[in-house]
Amino acid sequence: MEQRPHVFIELSPLLQDFLYKEFECKEKGSISLNTRNEIGKFINSMITVSPTPPRIPCGDEMITILLPIQEWNHFVLSGNFITIVSWKEQMIREYLDALYRLRIREFFNVGYEKGMNQDRLIKAFLELYGSKNNAANYDTIKKIDFRNRKKISKEIATAVQLSLNL
Repeated sequence: MEQRPHVFIELSPLLQDFLYKEFECKEKGSISLNTRNEIGKFINSMITVSPTPPRIPCGDEMITILLPIQEWNHFVLSGNFITIVSWKEQMIREYLDALYRLRIREFFNVGYEKGMNQDRLIKAFLELYGSKNNAANYDTIKKIDFRNRKKISKEIATAVQLSLNL
């Protein structure tokens, strides 16, 4: 059986867990990318064909992304070196971070509407995404939620101030 083409990317553990959940991975270590969702389409669009072998990945937070083989890309992926150049890798990280933060905001907004407290929501979110419930992850989610709520408070204050000035 032929090995699927793959690339390596460095992602924080929380973003790795986010991808595992989004692509419904049963085991950690690699993501089997598909293009049925926006994340897969975006990552797949960042793939570059290279005439030389890609750099050997180094880093503590590397993840393997198995690329989808489709009718139109079969020969391109099987006959060339495949890589993600560093600036595209940074774009992927920023895109995933933005999606992750949006997912947190949506999750917490729904949770607050249902009357749940922050501690319970943080623990539920970490469990949902299979992330370790340690102090670093807990604090990261808490800070993201704090900044979201602070932004919402500023927006409300601005809207009230504008209506008072009319």
